[in-house]
Amino acid sequence: MPLLVVVPPGPVDLRDGLFRTTAKFADGMAMYAELWPGEVAVVGTPADVADDSNLGAVALDLDALPYDVVTTSDVAGTLRSRATDAAVLPLDERHADLIGAAHRTVLAAEHTGRSRLEMLLASPVGPVDRLRAEVGFRRLTPRLQRLVSRADGVQCNGQVAWEAYAPHSRAPLRVYDSRLRLAEVQEARQRRAGRTPDGTLRLAFSGRLLPIKGPEHAVEVHRRLRAAGHDVALDVYGDGPMLAGLRADAPDVTFHGSLDFASEWCPAVSGSTDLMLLPHVQSDPAGTYLESAGMGVPVLGFDNVALRHLVDVAGLGWTVPLRRNDLLARKVQELAERPEELQRAGEAGIAFMEEHCFEHDFAARVEHLLDLVGSAVE
Repeated sequence: MPLLVVVPPGPVDLRDGLFRTTAKFADGMAMYAELWPGEVAVVGTPADVADDSNLGAVALDLDALPYDVVTTSDVAGTLRSRATDAAVLPLDERHADLIGAAHRTVLAAEHTGRSRLEMLLASPVGPVDRLRAEVGFRRLTPRLQRLVSRADGVQCNGQVAWEAYAPHSRAPLRVYDSRLRLAEVQEARQRRAGRTPDGTLRLAFSGRLLPIKGPEHAVEVHRRLRAAGHDVALDVYGDGPMLAGLRADAPDVTFHGSLDFASEWCPAVSGSTDLMLLPHVQSDPAGTYLESAGMGVPVLGFDNVALRHLVDVAGLGWTVPLRRNDLLARKVQELAERPEELQRAGEAGIAFMEEHCFEHDFAARVEHLLDLVGSAVE
């Protein structure tokens, strides 16, 4: 039976018979184990210290897992000794020596040097550090492209990675990564159909409260609209270092903190939100774009590569130029007067996510891997 090995981005945390990781990684591994017609394993270097800082962290009983978890100081040697048929590695120079250690190597890509630079510059940076970062990140993308050309395939999450790496790969695949399962999308469709508007335009922001996500822009848009006399409300879902400052600055905004995704976030967003404000100031392939759309909630944000692509291919929302809170507020006012546009974009988002839900995304990944393994045998 073919062996699939997934190498995680960081060290593997094994303690007291438990595998500690993020819920997102755990869900992905469970899906690989369900779909892959053979053995599945996680292989990585052992964690020196526990990392308990991740939101959504889980501790899984090793004996109950449908895949192996292996720690080793020699990941490349382990891939070779186990005659690994396919290995999925993060696109990262730290894993360059693992390319070719399995019969087929596929890189998982999200970011480029440019998108990493955008993330860094979301917070204040001095002129010298900025110059160093610009030079360093400008050189990073070509190096990552060379790694892609050495591998057997690349799986690109979103448009930013696709544009940068697909031309350099023998077997590229584009996916739209989110946590949203088909049943949750279908439940959201029913919930949206049963909503009764109460006259208040209900806005929301969801995500980590970090400068790269731009939550302060959503709060400012809400303030502008309220000052202009519009009947709007803003719910903020998420936690992070900006929470205390945002809460002090916006007493009329409702801050919900971090919610369980399936049992709390999905019903809350699909049941109460008219428009999701996601003014990210960089082009990360944020799952929140997709998850909001799958709840039937259109997305309004800044014109970065990631959101612009989703608006173009799925019609799930709208963009305005970067950091233009005045244009965000103006667009919200326009949409408040055109509820049929909100409904159209909401329905488009649901249709897109029925096609690109979590299960379909992983089925595409596994099919891509199996095609490459099959070509190695032929």
